Amino acid sequence: MSGITRRGVLGTLGVSGGMLLGSSELLAAALQPPLVLRDIDIDIDPAVLPSGEVVDLERDLVRQWRDGLRRRITQHSRAIAIVRWDKVMILAGLGREGGLSVAPAPLALNGSLFRVQLLRM
Repeated sequence: MSGITRRGVLGTLGVSGGMLLGSSELLAAALQPPLVLRDIDIDIDPAVLPSGEVVDLERDLVRQWRDGLRRRITQHSRAIAIVRWDKVMILAGLGREGGLSVAPAPLALNGSLFRVQLLRM
């Protein structure tokens, strides 16, 4: 008979899942819809955006960040931005400066459109 039991596997998964979540606050943040940041310079069909509160990113992203965008992102715990390559670099810098985890990923094959996830750490 094997030393692996259903109870042992479920117990291990429960412990590791608890360690990954860390707290009920992180679980609640994961279940809450993200703040969706939409680049106003890109014509994006609203149907392709993730569900959540949509905020239009203005041309002066640094000013918008300083005027409260950072606070809104941290209140939501996470945000997903659909932006051009130039705003990826600006968002990444601002996010890291604000203590957020930043994960950009290309959406378009030509490398001009990106999905950037910002997470409160």
